[in-house]
Amino acid sequence: DKDDLYLLEAFAAQAAVALENARLLESTRKMAEDLRVALERERNLAIEKEKMGAYVSKAEVDEISRNRGQTLALGGNTLRATILFSDIKGFTSLSERLDPQEIVTFLNVYMTAMTQAIEEEGGLVDKFMGDGIMAVFTEAGAGDHAAAAVRAGVKMQRRLAQMRREDPVCANLQMRVGVNTGDVVAGNIGSRTRMDYTVIGDNVNVASRIEGACKPDCVMVSAVTWEQVKGEFPGGTPAEIRVKTRAEPVSTFLIDPAAGAVA
Repeated sequence: DKDDLYLLEAFAAQAAVALENARLLESTRKMAEDLRVALERERNLAIEKEKMGAYVSKAEVDEISRNRGQTLALGGNTLRATILFSDIKGFTSLSERLDPQEIVTFLNVYMTAMTQAIEEEGGLVDKFMGDGIMAVFTEAGAGDHAAAAVRAGVKMQRRLAQMRREDPVCANLQMRVGVNTGDVVAGNIGSRTRMDYTVIGDNVNVASRIEGACKPDCVMVSAVTWEQVKGEFPGGTPAEIRVKTRAEPVSTFLIDPAAGAVA
């Protein structure tokens, strides 16, 4: 009769609601599990990215992250940058006096101090080469990259001077710093199975040659760099050096880290 029909309809409605709730609950559980897995994956990727950053430059880590689902391609783009090179004078004699473990300990302390000075000015350490450092300063990272690179070089010299006062191991160590500004090619260089994200070009080579000609305890910059920083670092001493890749002498300026204020 009608009462039975109403009862059946009410039961059916309640059953439909229960079934829909069960379906939604299962769907919610699946979404929650998918979210948990996704968050765990992102957490693991963040940890791996942090670990990777200890071995390769930040630019390279960012490049890998941007191309996570793609094959990294060789090649690069031209940009204007300032390149800094540094190395230690007297490191060979230090290596002869210390055992290998002591050398590693010293280098770790030294590289940490120099890297901090570079990163404080917005630069990126491109690579470590024994006791040498190559760093890159660009508009994206450092704004006025020429001035930032010179400030970093001055800071590096001052911090090594402080290390000489505080640690007898560093008593006789001196450092050279060379800086050059110009167009470079930045990108993935190497083979398809092993590549570096770095910068190359004649201006990189010139920066390296300037560093080699630099007077210890000073910062030597190219004329191009000097034109952009001479207001901040007055009293630069002009000099001309011979560079293997250039037919004409390269004009440079020698900056005394003891002169001028660097924050």
